[in-house]
Amino acid sequence: MAFKKYRELLFGVFILAFMIFYFVMTLQLKQTPGKVGATTVPYVLCAGMLVLGILQVLDGIRAARVFGGNTRQEQDAQRETGGRVLLVTISLIVLYVAMFRMLGFILATFLYLSAQFCVLTPVGQKPKYLLYAVIAAVAAMLIYLGFRYGLNLMLPHGLIKGI
Repeated sequence: MAFKKYRELLFGVFILAFMIFYFVMTLQLKQTPGKVGATTVPYVLCAGMLVLGILQVLDGIRAARVFGGNTRQEQDAQRETGGRVLLVTISLIVLYVAMFRMLGFILATFLYLSAQFCVLTPVGQKPKYLLYAVIAAVAAMLIYLGFRYGLNLMLPHGLIKGI
């Protein structure tokens, strides 16, 4: 019973512990001063894991406080919804990978993110399609520009040429 109460918190602690391990391993990579090098992406990943780990710990603390407040039916409904969301997410990822080269990075990423935002919209809340589309478009472009001009890596153009 105690594990269920604190599992979200424990997962956040695990993310933070893994981030520390990953950061220590990143410190052992050869440094290239003043340039984008072998350590750039690992440092960005460490920063992302730090933020996500902290958010997960905070969510775990909140979940532990309200644990047991839900009825058995509510817990079963959450579990069922979570399983459906997982299956749809895996399907979207497979579709994204399959369509990546044909559609190109920007279009495939835009479509994937838009669909994923809809899937992750809480039950009972109306999806905000326009907001999701704007966020997906901006994110796809920023990621593309970061790879293209920041890391000097080409991503598939697909149907969109000339960016």
